[in-house]
Amino acid sequence: MMPRSYWVVGNHYLRTDRSQEALAQFRRLLELGPDSGYAERTFELCLQAVNDPDTVFRQVLAGGKNPDLGLDYVDYLGRHGQSDAAYRVWTLAVANAQSFPLALAKPYLERLLSLQRYQEALAVWEDLERLGIVKKPANEDLGNLVFNGGFEQDPLNAGFDWHSAKASFLSFDFADPGAHQGNRCLRLNFTVKRNETYQPVLQLVPVVSGQAYQLAAYVRSEDITSDSGPRLHVFDPIHSEDLDVSTETTAGTTPWHPVNLTFQAGPDTRFVVVSVWRPRSRTFPPEISGSFWLDDVSLKPVSSAAQTEAPGD
Repeated sequence: MMPRSYWVVGNHYLRTDRSQEALAQFRRLLELGPDSGYAERTFELCLQAVNDPDTVFRQVLAGGKNPDLGLDYVDYLGRHGQSDAAYRVWTLAVANAQSFPLALAKPYLERLLSLQRYQEALAVWEDLERLGIVKKPANEDLGNLVFNGGFEQDPLNAGFDWHSAKASFLSFDFADPGAHQGNRCLRLNFTVKRNETYQPVLQLVPVVSGQAYQLAAYVRSEDITSDSGPRLHVFDPIHSEDLDVSTETTAGTTPWHPVNLTFQAGPDTRFVVVSVWRPRSRTFPPEISGSFWLDDVSLKPVSSAAQTEAPGD
């Protein structure tokens, strides 16, 4: 039978209140024609028939010939406001999964972040690491909470790796060869003099509430014209009143040098954002141009009595 035949028969069973027979037909439909354009319509009809996302997964998708459909179903549930069900189905889908392309999980992962469902996003990220889909750079310090802090591999622009966003009159390169250590670093070029706030690069990092941390990095600059130059910024994306701090600014022309700060996570802080940030200047000359380099970004817990130290000391 052709895929459309199973679609027709499945719909007939639904109209005659034979939902179990319908689910069996839809399962066969998706096995025969996973790319035939029936997937989303099948998900919709199955949920209408049984109103139980977990049952739909188990009876229609689990153990199928095309495990990618399970991830498509997770994304479908997330897009249709069923975030709790999407996460439950995710755990079922990846429990015994083989490796798959990150692109199949990225829409769901990014949706969790946009909804600030950070704990679930972290669990998904850890599943991706367990499956070998996400890998840390070789020789990365296991005590460093920042992922890919030396920019030694291309950022995934997803999950708990670096995210970047294009901005007018600003360019960036994650593979600049003039690294402080290793083979690569991040370079930002402020190409046209403007007095704008920029936050082009950031990463979400899990922390423990109440714990003290040290953020450290190496930076250098060339012809940064504004007194409000780039800096590292740390804040709680949910409870900004609990944490919002930044390192000193970098201006003018400077060689590689350390920047660092120590902070304590707030009582409700579970995640922080580490970003490259340039706030608008309030003094003359306000416009910024020039170049800024960043390397060896690390975030590590410290004891409450520890003194701030330069990175690498």
